[in-house]
Amino acid sequence: MPTIKHGMSNSLEYQTWQAMKQRCNSDPYYVKKGITICEEWINSFSQFYVDMGDRPTPNHTIDRINNDLGYSPDNCQWATQKEQQNNRTTNRNITHNGITQTAKQWAEKYNLHKQTFYHRIDIGWDIERALNTPPVEHKVIQTHTIEGNTKTIKEWLVEYNRARRTFLYRVQKGWDITDAIITPSRQKTR
Repeated sequence: MPTIKHGMSNSLEYQTWQAMKQRCNSDPYYVKKGITICEEWINSFSQFYVDMGDRPTPNHTIDRINNDLGYSPDNCQWATQKEQQNNRTTNRNITHNGITQTAKQWAEKYNLHKQTFYHRIDIGWDIERALNTPPVEHKVIQTHTIEGNTKTIKEWLVEYNRARRTFLYRVQKGWDITDAIITPSRQKTR
């Protein structure tokens, strides 16, 4: 097959095509998973370029729409890093009101910190409650009074040898502040 001169060997598109071939031939993850390049593209940058066109911006790279399939016109698109992060197989996808998005996308849409949203789901909150409950503003709870003594939450936690994380978890679950401080943690038994 004769080599076709395309004059694009210094372009981002050509570099993308070369990198794609390199990944499929030598990256252990791609090789083990069986990720391949379609026949039309494997030996023809020109055909790759006809199918994919120009990268919209230098921040766009090639993205496989279905991560279980190889590189082909039907399965590839130009995407930003953020778009690609949302297309990872390790993402936690959540369906709410008929729409499926990653947990991170839901958290961003509802102006929540993603860890807050993950934690709420992990402790059994339903999606509606997890998305629509405003975050607890922990700094509001500066001091607390127990049996007539007022101390900072931090001082109480030290006095009762309680972990801050356990305290916050309990408060988020709806515990009374005093109970969240004074109730001993359950000891794990073997």
